[in-house]
Amino acid sequence: MRKRELIVKEFHEYIESLGSMPFDKALPLMNGEMQRIGVKYSTTGEKVFKDYMYWKSRQKVTS
Repeated sequence: MRKRELIVKEFHEYIESLGSMPFDKALPLMNGEMQRIGVKYSTTGEKVFKDYMYWKSRQKVTS
């Protein structure tokens, strides 16, 4: 798996673990996790978020 895929997978699993937590409560937690993942993969939290949002935008919407 490529580094970007590992980052996205790890962050997505974290987001899923938050469940239905309100965004204003989840944001500080997400920021900390983005920074942690960024350090782990020698990148920035901003890049973690950017890669995740790009991946998320490419997913098919199911209802």
